[in-house]
Amino acid sequence: MAKRKAKKRISTLTIVMLVVALVGAALAVVGLFTDWTHQQGEALGGLIEGKTESMTLEDWAEMNDWENPPEYSLVMQLFAWIAGILTVAGFALVLVRLLINIGLIRLLGKIAGIGAILCGILALVFTFLAADAFVGVDLGSIANVETTLSYGAYLLAAGSVVGGVGALVGSKK
Repeated sequence: MAKRKAKKRISTLTIVMLVVALVGAALAVVGLFTDWTHQQGEALGGLIEGKTESMTLEDWAEMNDWENPPEYSLVMQLFAWIAGILTVAGFALVLVRLLINIGLIRLLGKIAGIGAILCGILALVFTFLAADAFVGVDLGSIANVETTLSYGAYLLAAGSVVGGVGALVGSKK
């Protein structure tokens, strides 16, 4: 009898990691284009509440044109965009790995996964630093404006970590 050629089977783990990488990429992309930080002010020791203003990454990019842009602003944006791109690339590489299982694709998937995790965490850290440096006004109990992180920064960080893990594990042999 002639020997039958064994069919290539796709592992369940790879399919699960593909879905995980897709969810991470979706979270990261949504995080890039939604509210990144909030600014809220108050005056006279809290007697007068100011309205909350939201800022996106695009708003932060416009501040780079100022004479003295907020500290850590450019670094924060750089790591945020790199994390988003690497998260989407990690998903794409896991998807391509299902079709073409060669060493280079697996290596690039692992690199994209590790890079997405690191850049997502660094983007969150530098966002904390930029928000802390961009206080705006602080006149003690008379008036102050506080900048805090919004859900976009958290979505990007969570999405890049989840997507990076999906790409890293999905790229294993």
